[in-house]
Amino acid sequence: MSDTPCALIALRDPITTGRLKMILKQRGWTTETTSSSEDAVSIYKAIRPRVVFLGIDLPPNDGHDTALQIRADDNQGRIVIITPKNRVEVANKTSISIGALATLITPIIASDVETAWPKICLLYTSPSPRDKRQSRMPSSA
Repeated sequence: MSDTPCALIALRDPITTGRLKMILKQRGWTTETTSSSEDAVSIYKAIRPRVVFLGIDLPPNDGHDTALQIRADDNQGRIVIITPKNRVEVANKTSISIGALATLITPIIASDVETAWPKICLLYTSPSPRDKRQSRMPSSA
């Protein structure tokens, strides 16, 4: 089994898809792509990617419905909403509704991803052994 992180890119725009693939490849990630909301849910269930870059306008359903389907299957699914400038208001509401990690506005450039990267890849680490030892020590109350 590979430790290489995988992302699902579910967008209808092939240019933005290609740009995200390139940015993620430079970071050592592999990607799966689709331009269909129905395929996005199926692929998500099959590969369980670390993060999904999901277009707000993904056909045949919209990104909000697709995100809800992913959330129904995995309430910890990590989703980044991708939106054109003219749909930012809808995208922001969707992001709040589904608990998205971030919203990126097209056209996407590497610095956009760089800025959002700490939110996108926030790692949940377990406490260090030292922290565990300290938490077992009796309090001096």
